[in-house]
Amino acid sequence: MPAFLINSRTTTYTVVDPSSTYLLQEGDYILVDDYGIHASGTNTNNTYYINGSVVADAAYRAIYLQGKQSGVLYTNTIHVGETGMVAGSYGIYVSQDILELTNAGAIYGEISDAVYMSHISDGGHNIFNSGLIDGGGDGIDSNAGELDIENTGTIRGRFEAIEISQGFNLISNAGLISSRESSAIYIYNGDNTIVNLATGTIAAGRDVSDYGILISAGANNQLINHGSISSTGLGGGVRFQAPLSGTGSHSVTNTGSITSNESYAVSLEGGDSDLVNSGLIQSIDNHAVVVNGGANKIINEGTISSLDGNAILSLGDATFIRNSGEVLTESAAAIEFDGVSSAFRILNSGTLASNVPSEAVISGDATTAEIDIVNHGHITSGYTKAIEITGVDNSVYVRNFGVIDGAINLNSGDHTIRSQTGIIEGGIFLLGDGSSSLFLGDEDNTVYDFGEGGDRFDLGGGSDLISYSTSSSAIHADLQAGRGYSGYARGDVLIEVENLFGSAFEDHLLGDTGINELYGFDGDDILEGRGGNDELYGLDDNDDLLGGSGNDQLIGGLGGDDLTGGTGADVFVYEAISDSAVTGIGRDRILDFEKGVDLIDLSALGIQDFIYQAAFTGTGTSEVRFQNVGGGTKTLVQIDIDGDGNADSAIIINNAFINLTPDDFALGA
Repeated sequence: MPAFLINSRTTTYTVVDPSSTYLLQEGDYILVDDYGIHASGTNTNNTYYINGSVVADAAYRAIYLQGKQSGVLYTNTIHVGETGMVAGSYGIYVSQDILELTNAGAIYGEISDAVYMSHISDGGHNIFNSGLIDGGGDGIDSNAGELDIENTGTIRGRFEAIEISQGFNLISNAGLISSRESSAIYIYNGDNTIVNLATGTIAAGRDVSDYGILISAGANNQLINHGSISSTGLGGGVRFQAPLSGTGSHSVTNTGSITSNESYAVSLEGGDSDLVNSGLIQSIDNHAVVVNGGANKIINEGTISSLDGNAILSLGDATFIRNSGEVLTESAAAIEFDGVSSAFRILNSGTLASNVPSEAVISGDATTAEIDIVNHGHITSGYTKAIEITGVDNSVYVRNFGVIDGAINLNSGDHTIRSQTGIIEGGIFLLGDGSSSLFLGDEDNTVYDFGEGGDRFDLGGGSDLISYSTSSSAIHADLQAGRGYSGYARGDVLIEVENLFGSAFEDHLLGDTGINELYGFDGDDILEGRGGNDELYGLDDNDDLLGGSGNDQLIGGLGGDDLTGGTGADVFVYEAISDSAVTGIGRDRILDFEKGVDLIDLSALGIQDFIYQAAFTGTGTSEVRFQNVGGGTKTLVQIDIDGDGNADSAIIINNAFINLTPDDFALGA
């Protein structure tokens, strides 16, 4: 192979021999207002050693190699040494043939690309950079694929640092790849592998479309990141696109950091993609991770976080998320999914956290899908909702062995919640029709059954409540029998349920031998405590409260209530002066008051004086008095709350005239 020494010159060096070696030594230069080195036609398949300077006018290419011999593809090899510099409108411009470039010096494209390779059908360019490649357009621009780039130096561009029009590329970076006004790496097709080592930085510029890495079409792209990938502009960290009708089959493994200011930190499109993170993935003003197209898998052992969006947003079916790290957000759901029609699964042994009043930690919309949530860790809401699944006819299966801090809201469907050894620190809302099964542990749970369908509620230890407050008809439920018979309670199985909240209709709620709390709500209700020290709350309308055995508290609330304490030391509680009217149907009746045993509790009213059977004084002092009525068969208790001398409330003790004393009252003055 012939060898040629290039001496310093101010005219273009025109290559006239193929398959030769050309050397520009340190200290020598080519300084021209034209092309610096130019080869064309058959003068190809050469090797160039540039240890000096090749500087062309800003309108010309510093090294311009074009042409191929008789349709045969050849390789041009360029070695730019540590003392070498190449600068022109394009630094290096190769047309048709293959480029093998090793750079330890500096290559500049003053107004366009530092290194440009035009289209060849087979590709196969190789670039090894330990120096500087700096473009006024792109750093490296290739119309061909199958490009291998290994960088330990700096590659940067005003626009893309690396732009490749075809796929099947390999990029390895241990240095800096950065753009000023566009994406750092932009590839237009699929089947690419990008490895960013621990010392590597890939950084995008400030424009709206800037990404650290953007692959705009095609599938089967792989990213392995141990370093830093970022976008400080309006674009995102990493975006792998693919037709939504196809499959993405992308793979991202991150042990370093992938961050974005304005857009997604990681976006994988087309479906069937894998994300494995043990580092940091973070977006400041948008979602941290977005996947679509279905059948995606996200494995997180590190931190995925967003300050103003979802930590993970899934816009497709059959996504699987396994978290043993942290998934955090400050302004939306930590995990949100939409477009689910078959399945969605979350396995958590780490922390899922959201800190926004209007959003749940896990929020999703699905139709006729199976949603599986297994928690061994902590799902925590800074406000109210931990899990919220909307849509219709889904089957949600929650298995909790850890802590769920917040409410669980489930729409219509047949759902199962198992938390015998876990903790749920929030209400469970069944917001639609369906038959659900709940198996809970020893904490105090509240279940809101807001739909039809026979449910199984096995609520474990603690003091548990089921509310039927939105039922469209009256509730009949019996805790001792463990059954619900009408309204939204119809067909329900009630095991280890202690407390019930009724509807706006005429409910009949019955307790068991333990301690129960029964709430009538609206309507003329019947509440029966049976055994145990029960609390019965009639709330509105005219209710019948029967304590049964045990030391019960009966709180009739508004309306004219009939109160029967039963055996034991019972307390009849009045929390507002409006709880019992002065006369008529709105006046309460106590049907079995036992002097020296039972108590009338007026402490919430702040009564100052008990005046026996004397008339009200009208001196501004709140007073309570009693008198004989019903021909000596009943006792009328009257209350003057404002001290004007007139009764503001009254209670009939219906079973006898009783000579009451202050010991029969809790006055609380």
